[in-house]
Amino acid sequence: MEKKPPVTLSVVGACLLLYYGSASNGRFSLRDVTLHPASILRNKEWGRFITSALFHVDELHLFYNLGSFVLKGSKLERRYGSVRFLGLISLFTLLSHGLVVATASVLRTRFASPSSYFGHSVGLSAVIFALKVVLSHGSSEVYSISGLPFTVPAKYIAWVELLLIQMVTPNASFLGHLSGIGAGLLYIYALQPLWKLFRRRWYHAHRGPSRFYGDSLGTVLAATLRQEQKRVSYFHIFVGLAFICYGLRAPLASIVQIIAQRLDNRPADDYDWTNIRTRFL
Repeated sequence: MEKKPPVTLSVVGACLLLYYGSASNGRFSLRDVTLHPASILRNKEWGRFITSALFHVDELHLFYNLGSFVLKGSKLERRYGSVRFLGLISLFTLLSHGLVVATASVLRTRFASPSSYFGHSVGLSAVIFALKVVLSHGSSEVYSISGLPFTVPAKYIAWVELLLIQMVTPNASFLGHLSGIGAGLLYIYALQPLWKLFRRRWYHAHRGPSRFYGDSLGTVLAATLRQEQKRVSYFHIFVGLAFICYGLRAPLASIVQIIAQRLDNRPADDYDWTNIRTRFL
């Protein structure tokens, strides 16, 4: 019998227990555990980085995310081992949610678009998107998505799903999903080469001379990018920018409106954030 992935199943069990346990608690408020950049930066509520990944809005959100997580997590846990996979999902949780908070802060302070800064998001999707990027990296497989008349190469699947989810479920957190993809790409093109460099230098210090000792981080990064050069094209860049602009269409519209108002020497309208709904990752 094939070995069950313990870390993947533990995460699934934790999400189920927290969802149904909180549902039976009348005093529980989902907004106390969401990813809320304003509360994190103003009140130092760092626990939201973790709790926001484990809680979900409803059963549909819960089981859709857990089903996707089991498929991807079980494959990666068998590939990397349980200990490394646990470190990987921990890294992706902090990195993807950190990107959400940082981007929301920049949008508020630099572009006068505070919707993401004061918005709430919750769910495991950012981590799932990061795992999807790692799982599909370097793969030559082709996927068919139900309802679409064409197939999608594995290297594009995360970007296609990013757009489709936003079109089908407008209340989904585009910034959260995009940050998950960003976390996966940072791991592949930056953190993983850095880890390889560290291991090579550790090997030299403890096991004897190595021909990799003279490699600098820049050398390792350049070698990694050269290996991936054939996989990157202007089409990749165009599609990525198109998806980013689509997801950030509301902040971009606000920026255009503010610029137009300032050109007319009129003050920008005050924002009313009382009707912001909880968005789910």
